[in-house]
Amino acid sequence: AMDNVVAASGKQSFRITQTLPQAYGMVEQHVATPPELVGKMVRLSAKMKTSEVGPNGWTLFMFVVDRTDYVLTSYTSPPVLGTTEWQYIEITGRVLPNTTTIKVGAHITDTGNGGVAWLDDVALRVMEDEQPAAP
Repeated sequence: AMDNVVAASGKQSFRITQTLPQAYGMVEQHVATPPELVGKMVRLSAKMKTSEVGPNGWTLFMFVVDRTDYVLTSYTSPPVLGTTEWQYIEITGRVLPNTTTIKVGAHITDTGNGGVAWLDDVALRVMEDEQPAAP
């Protein structure tokens, strides 16, 4: 759900609340990946916040998949646990041959522990295309 009260920046963030025992909760977006990105490194970054999230945590993920939806490789951040303020999280990975889509998102993987997790300021960037930081 969109949260109009809690946000790292701007006016909204994404919020997921685990209220029932379940395997996981997730938000995911699919990004079409043109062939010219093969071999390049990409960075997925986001700000993440938690409240009473259990030991499996709230993680950022990136799945590199082919046209049949087969996962060629995956990248996952270390979990954000417990109750935290906003944290900047990033993961990097390489776009492999035959990649057609990069699936990006976050999931909470605690079964029945409850908790609330927020996600904001999500960005997927090609690392070679980034400009150096201003001095």
